[in-house]
Amino acid sequence: MVVLYVLTSIAGAVIPYFLQREFFWDAVTASALPSLIVAILVKILGLETALATEVAFIFFGASFVDGK
Repeated sequence: MVVLYVLTSIAGAVIPYFLQREFFWDAVTASALPSLIVAILVKILGLETALATEVAFIFFGASFVDGK
């Protein structure tokens, strides 16, 4: 389970960084859109367990990276 948390944190940090660097998105959009997509996937797939909720929160928290 720790590996899942680490991978989620890495993805939550790398994706917004990539969106800021390569597509020149502002920090708010680059962190909010991937977090919204993860939350929608958790809801659509019916993964409303404690683990899925924790993964969504971890991704959201890790997404606040300033790539400048």
